[in-house]
Amino acid sequence: MKKQTQNIIMACIILGLLLGVFFLVVSIPPSKEPNTSSSETVNTISPFLENTSYNISSVVVENNSEEFAIEVLNQDGKRVYNIDNSDPNKTPSQSILQTFMGELINISSIQIVENDTTDLKKYGLEDESAKITVNFADGTNKVFKLGNEAPLSIGYYLRINDENTVYLISKSNAEIFLNNKEFYFEDIKK
Repeated sequence: MKKQTQNIIMACIILGLLLGVFFLVVSIPPSKEPNTSSSETVNTISPFLENTSYNISSVVVENNSEEFAIEVLNQDGKRVYNIDNSDPNKTPSQSILQTFMGELINISSIQIVENDTTDLKKYGLEDESAKITVNFADGTNKVFKLGNEAPLSIGYYLRINDENTVYLISKSNAEIFLNNKEFYFEDIKK
């Protein structure tokens, strides 16, 4: 009886996983192949920070809850991330910060909503809800400003530096703007 129950539970888990994969595949829109027989071109948008990951010296996150800086250090040939911490029982989680940096480096637009807009207010970009400033080793920076959530929860509006182009980014890309500092820490193992 015990073996039969285990087999039923395992079959249910496998069925659930297969259904999840099926719905994921069904929900992905078909890719558009470029039509080489006409003058039509397909726009592809590269990540905003393409080829800059090793030049980042720090990242400053400002959102409704707080402002904090993430330092990017090189220790013994490895990239290490640091955040100022006042809790002696917590340490910056390197795996979570590495994921954060990966998301930041790969942040890209779903689409360009509007070029050269004069009304940033309608996108929540006049007084942005969150901001990430990426500082590079050469002294330059790039500022990502997060606006309102788009209708139907399809993503968030984004502006880069003081440009008047409004982009739409995915909700998962927007999450890195909204986490508080505590999210990036873990308990010190004793």
